[in-house]
Amino acid sequence: MNVFNIFQQNMEIVYFVYGLSFFILGLVVLLLNDTTSKYKLAACFWLLAVFGLLHGASEWLEMFLFHGRGDLSQVIFRWLIYINYALLISSFLFLLAFGIQALIVIKKNVINWLNYLVIIMCLLIVFVLMMHATLCEHDLAKHIFLNTVVILSRYFFGFFGAALTGVAFLIWKWQPEIRGLGSKLVNIGFIGTGVTFIIYAILAGVIVQKAAFFPASIINHLSFIKLVGVPVQVARTLCAVIVTIFIFGVLKIFSYKEKSDLIDRAQHDVLTKLYNRQAFNDLYMQECERSRRYKKHLSVLFADIDDFKEYNDNYGHITGDMLLKHLANLILNHTRSVDYVFRYGGDEFVILLPETSTQAAMVTAERIRKAFSELILKPKKDLVVHKTMSIGVAAFNKDSRPFMAVDLADKAMYQAKESGKNRVCISNE
Repeated sequence: MNVFNIFQQNMEIVYFVYGLSFFILGLVVLLLNDTTSKYKLAACFWLLAVFGLLHGASEWLEMFLFHGRGDLSQVIFRWLIYINYALLISSFLFLLAFGIQALIVIKKNVINWLNYLVIIMCLLIVFVLMMHATLCEHDLAKHIFLNTVVILSRYFFGFFGAALTGVAFLIWKWQPEIRGLGSKLVNIGFIGTGVTFIIYAILAGVIVQKAAFFPASIINHLSFIKLVGVPVQVARTLCAVIVTIFIFGVLKIFSYKEKSDLIDRAQHDVLTKLYNRQAFNDLYMQECERSRRYKKHLSVLFADIDDFKEYNDNYGHITGDMLLKHLANLILNHTRSVDYVFRYGGDEFVILLPETSTQAAMVTAERIRKAFSELILKPKKDLVVHKTMSIGVAAFNKDSRPFMAVDLADKAMYQAKESGKNRVCISNE
């Protein structure tokens, strides 16, 4: 028994897997579409979901029709054929709408009326099919008419819909918002989806049932079987499975990225991008436990800009925010990758220095203070200003309560301010 006969005897299974793959695609896109909300493709992904659901339903109905009408009357069986054709053509229309609108979205110019146009065309096709079923008297004429409609729909809707969708995914792969994810799996997913849709465009939009007109008279199901040795539905099913796997993978990565971004935003200050107060509590306790367990030094720096309120009042809050950003970058440039920098609140910054003695912490604090005092600021045109900061230094003591070191560094910072500002003071407690 050759491969063709094996598939031919199990076409119900082929149709079932074919329909199931696209139906899952539709459900996956609907359920995970929220994960793409901040990306351009979210504006039109629902069209791809509708395509998947309609096309999946069409293939399942095709499976039922392939098995035979059984106890169904000829009238009901014929109407099921019309419904199947309506589902198939409508699905291709939604795919075409997705491909067109996807490319338009990339150009930042979404046309909402396209969605309504697709729906109207779907209803119109359903109406034409139903009217033909009612008015046409000869079975042969009906068959020729329906076969021609389906073939032309595959040529104009199926081929261009799948091809444009494939091109859209390949272009999306190069968009800054996608490249910015830095994920090789996302790149593979977009490329794989794009290439597979283009192949599917040929399999579903060019290789059609045999007809008297060109190119269906030459490129059709029979010629495909002679060339490849398997029914074209097998190849289409393989494409459907691959596309569903790729899109599911991409959307799951988007979902993971969305959750990671939420966690990241919860732990970082919006203005300076440094860790915030909430993150400080968790990371500080973590480093205290590490210092206690491995008997390592842990030093704390508490920094505050001198006369920051006056600077804000004189030059405005936007200028004050720029100063905070400059200071955040400066501190990061003068600390190690293993150190933690936090915006503690307002113009207060806390720096954790793991495995650093108070003497070494003093050197780091002095380096930061000196660099900040030399920073050239231009709050107004032709006006150069220098600002200073006061820093307190304290060491974590494993025998005291955990946040005692923070309180001591805070007190040392106020001592520096009372001593004339623009200096570093170490806690003596």
